[in-house]
Amino acid sequence: MHWKRHLPVLAVLTALLWYGANHNYLLFHSIVEFADITIYLFAAFLGVFASRMTPDPFLYGVSVVYFAMALVTAVHKLAFEGMGVFPGWTANHPTQFWMLMRFIHGIGVPLTLLFSSRPQFIRFFTAGAMLSVFGGILLIAAGYFPDCFIPGEGLTLFKVAGEYAVALLLVLSILYSLAYRRREARRYGYSFEISLACFIASGMAFTLYTDVYGFFNMLGHILHGYGAYILLFGFVVKSAQTLMDRHFYDLNEQIRSMNRELENRVAQRTRELEDANALLASDIARRKEAEEHLRTAKEEAEEANRAKSAFLATMSQREASRSKRPSEGTKSARRSTAFSAWRPT
Repeated sequence: MHWKRHLPVLAVLTALLWYGANHNYLLFHSIVEFADITIYLFAAFLGVFASRMTPDPFLYGVSVVYFAMALVTAVHKLAFEGMGVFPGWTANHPTQFWMLMRFIHGIGVPLTLLFSSRPQFIRFFTAGAMLSVFGGILLIAAGYFPDCFIPGEGLTLFKVAGEYAVALLLVLSILYSLAYRRREARRYGYSFEISLACFIASGMAFTLYTDVYGFFNMLGHILHGYGAYILLFGFVVKSAQTLMDRHFYDLNEQIRSMNRELENRVAQRTRELEDANALLASDIARRKEAEEHLRTAKEEAEEANRAKSAFLATMSQREASRSKRPSEGTKSARRSTAFSAWRPT
């Protein structure tokens, strides 16, 4: 995360929120909680979308945690004192919803860090998170959740102890992440760990207020907003971008592989066609040679027939000549005999 780019934005937001809190705390609270809910939902959907393309159980688990936090935070916002959505509810109820959200956060993050690589983690973790959300909401609405804030007295021991317990779990999560996910932490500028540190500081501020409209309550909300902002832009967006880059890289590799396979098939088919053309050309040449031989043989046969006919004609003429010569001799002999007989003695 490029801190220099985001620091001016955070400074301006802090000034505006501080001014708004001093003039209309209910509006300030609504804006901060709405921003938190929006960030949680965007982070959750972006993480799930990226994990669908390229499976990343850790990012998916984080997305489930913040989706559950978004649901509880929405109810906390509606139940806040002064909103008037739930008549008869006191400042204790939104504080209870806040603690429910903190417990989901404090327990969900360590579980994701420890067990996200397990085969059935996603299924059971998602079911457990949703059961915690709706079960916790029902317990609070039914009055079975421990009190967290008593009007006129302040925070209860359960609320303070719960905040410290969540802070301890998040500290252990930071240490575990730095020890066993150091490469991933460094890749994202330790934004995930810094966001958890902001959430821890926010929880500490929420152990000090006595009035839900007081300074430490405001400080806790601002610090919590910092944590959500850093989580979104420093970790979730970059994680999703990395996964999508990896996904598109894999797609490009598949396309290149398919192109290479297609080129190999085309080359093979071309060779087959060339071989077939060569074989066809050879057959054509042999046929032409055979036709030439046949034509030559035919011409020779015709020439032989002509020679034979000429020979037979010559022989016929000779035979005819021979047959004419004896008949002429016979005639001469007859003439001589007749002349001799006529000549006087």
